[in-house]
Amino acid sequence: MSRSVCSVLGCGKPVKGRGYCCKHLSRVKRHGSVDLPQREKKLCSVKGCNRPARAKNLCNMHRCRLRTHPSPGEAAPRKGNGGTGTLHKSGYRYFYRP
Repeated sequence: MSRSVCSVLGCGKPVKGRGYCCKHLSRVKRHGSVDLPQREKKLCSVKGCNRPARAKNLCNMHRCRLRTHPSPGEAAPRKGNGGTGTLHKSGYRYFYRP
């Protein structure tokens, strides 16, 4: 007797129920389709921060800051000191001591 395989194209796993394997059957039950819904990308909830949110609607930096301080604070403008020295073609800056 031959075992039937999952009806999803490219999946060769044995059927668990309704013609689907265990993984695809749970997706059909949960989402109504074998395709996974796309997650919405969220940004950090701190005003002025455009980094992607990881946990608690905060980016990694503000989440770590919240662990040590009562408030993550506003996003400070990024400081970029031009500095002295030369810029290498790979993007690194070389500094020279006098």
